[in-house]
Formats: sequence, C-alpha cells, structure tokens
Amino acid sequence: AQEPYIDPDDDSDEANSLRELLALEAEVGVLAGSPNPRNLHRTMVENINVIECAANWAFGPWFPLEEENISMSFEGGSPNLPGIYDIGLSTPIPYLNGESEIIYIGRGGDQRKGDNGTIAKSLSRHVSNGCGSEKWLRLHRPDRQIVARFAIAKDAEQANIWEKLRFRWFLEQF
Repeated sequence: AQEPYIDPDDDSDEANSLRELLALEAEVGVLAGSPNPRNLHRTMVENINVIECAANWAFGPWFPLEEENISMSFEGGSPNLPGIYDIGLSTPIPYLNGESEIIYIGRGGDQRKGDNGTIAKSLSRHVSNGCGSEKWLRLHRPDRQIVARFAIAKDAEQANIWEKLRFRWFLEQF
C-alpha cells in the first residue's frame, strides 16, 4: 500500500494529525495507505478488526441523548472521565457500504489547552446544540430519537488517539 503524500514543510493541524494517525496505524499494524482495489473489502475488514482490538473500545449501551440520561448512564461511576462517544439514531442510516446508527463521533477530554472536558460535558453540549446533523434532525425529523453511547478511556491522550482511530474505522467500514 502506498502512504498518502504529506508535504514535509506543512505544519498545519491537518498534516500533523495525519502524520500522527499514520504512525498509530503503523504501530498497530494497520495499512496506512490505500488498500488494493482487488481486495478492498477484505482489507477494510482486516483494518477494522485490528483497530477495534488494539483500541479495546468498550462501549456501553445506547441511551436517549437527553440531559437526565447522561449522568444516569454512568451507573454509579463518575461522569467526569475522558473517552469517546457516538451519537446516532435509534434506527440505522444507509451509508455507501452498509448501515449504521452513528451520525457523529466525538471525544470528551482536553480538546483545548486548559479544557477539563469530559464525556458528560461533551454529551451535554450536544443536548442543546450538537452537530449539523443533529440540528437538522431536531428541526425536520423530531420523530427520530437521537441516542448516544460512550467508551471510557484511561486519560485524555488515550481518548484523543481513540477518536482518530474511530474516525478511520468508521470511514473504512461505511
């Protein structure tokens, strides 16, 4: 597989994120470049399996994305923890390569310097505001219930890595 070209002089956030993702993928044995078109599906499935096993994501069950459900979903644990989360619909949405409930992937934990973000705080922001898809659904399809689930990370750095791997997983699968 051929790695995507990154200009060595490019110091943008996007280029640095791509460099970091390629290094992570190489570390866990994922093909960083474009898969062989003849074995595209098999390569995607292998990459997804490697990423899921390496990341050790343990998502809880889906719950309605409403303020009162966020703290209750931690079942006695502290909601002030870093991690990643999915926001979706209670019924799957068709994508190019299948269906998924997921409409948004995010993380809670130090998105900005000095930020004490947590999964609970990040999910709370989605209740009242949310991404473009959520706003559109609330306005045009109020009958579709927006749901969420999360996986707790050991620290904010791990949550950051997991979020990048999760994006890659989602893009490769769907």
